[in-house]
This record gives sequence, structure tokens and C-alpha cells, in this order.
Amino acid sequence: MSTTTDAPADQSATGAVLDDTLSALDVHTEKLVEEALRRVLRDATGIVVAHRASTVLLADKVALLQDGTITHVGDHRELLATVPAYRDLLAADAELEEVSA
Repeated sequence: MSTTTDAPADQSATGAVLDDTLSALDVHTEKLVEEALRRVLRDATGIVVAHRASTVLLADKVALLQDGTITHVGDHRELLATVPAYRDLLAADAELEEVSA
């Protein structure tokens, strides 16, 4: 991943854009990266494109994108309780992980 910032070199970045960061990692490496992301994003704004349920759980807010449009925004629990399409995506991800295991 490459990043650019307009911040001077002596200041840390206040934001990051990550595209499907964990998709190709083994379980052990995924845990290490998740821990690092939690530390880095604690004091920064992050936009994370995620295709795995485990990545979604890192977010304070989740935006559900359907056919190129953001259709729902909320936290994980909120969307899980109120948005059938969100539940379906998470269920499909769990099924894929079971098949590949």
C-alpha cells in the first residue's frame, strides 16, 4: 500500500485509507495486523474497505455499499439488528470461511 500525506514529516498522519487489508493473510498474521490497526487507528480516522467480517469489527462506524451506493451507516450491532442485507453479507462470509477451512 502506498500513502501520501500533506502533513509535514515531523507530524504523524491523522488518517489512512486501507483497501481490503486483511484479505490475503493467514489467521496468525491477520491477528497481528488487527492489533496494529487498532493502535494506529485509535487516534486517527481510517477508511477501510473490507470484505471480511473480522475487518468490519475493527470499525466504529460501518457503511454498507450496495450497487455503488451507500445504503446504510451505523455501528456493527446496529446494522446487524436492523439491516437484512448486512446480515446476509456477514453470513455469506462465515459460510465461505467454513468451506475454505
